[in-house]
This record gives sequence, C-alpha cells and structure tokens, in this order.
Amino acid sequence: LPASWTGSTIPGDGVWWRPIASGSALAGPVGRDVRYQASTFAVSSSGAYNVTAVATGGWDNYCFVYKGEFKSDAARTNLVKGNDDFPDVGACGFAKLPLDAWPATYTLVVTGYGRPNAGAYAVSVAGPGDVAKKE
Repeated sequence: LPASWTGSTIPGDGVWWRPIASGSALAGPVGRDVRYQASTFAVSSSGAYNVTAVATGGWDNYCFVYKGEFKSDAARTNLVKGNDDFPDVGACGFAKLPLDAWPATYTLVVTGYGRPNAGAYAVSVAGPGDVAKKE
C-alpha cells in the first residue's frame, strides 16, 4: 500500500545548509540556513517508487532522499538523490526511484530552495510494495 503524510518546515527540524541535487557540493549562499523537516520510511519490496512532496500554497520546495542515517550537519552523507521542481515550482520528488526493501530505511527531507521558502506540504510514496512511515 502507498503511504501519504503531511508536514511543515515551520518550525520543522531546524535549519541546515542543503546540498545541490546531485550531492556533489553544498548549495551556494541561497542554500544556507534553510528550514527543513525529515521523515523516515521503509518499503516492503525492492523496486521503483514514486515519491512526491507538494507544497501547500506553492512555496518553492526541494526534496532529498537519504538511505540510512540522515544528519543535517553532514548533508552529503548517505544522499541518494535530490530534486527541485517536479515538474514545477511547488512540488518536488522522484519518478521510479529505486529503493531497497526493509531493513533499509530512507529519510525524505523536505526543505526550501532558499531561506524565505518554507511551509506546509503533503507527501506521497507509492511503488510495488507497502510503504511505512516511521515515527
């Protein structure tokens, strides 16, 4: 079964210096001190999953998926992939993102493109297996 949940980067989990989508570097000044919220989930079957986060009101969000542990002060460590506009500003995500079954866990980090970009959002994760959000 797919999973969906809502969240908000206000207050969220704090601020961080986000990476660029590829994870090869941290973002320039626009990506410093940006609000974020992290949610951990797992899937029951390995395969390709669609992961989306839609910003309530269309604020400019950015998504990152991490495999295993996520630490905001090590933003490039364990990064699987990042995405900005999916397909447009106000939504971020991934189509057919390959994920491994439990015991692997993943963390979806929803953040803003820059400091002024923050707010509520709705997440959807769907694929060949059951999706479980971890509390």
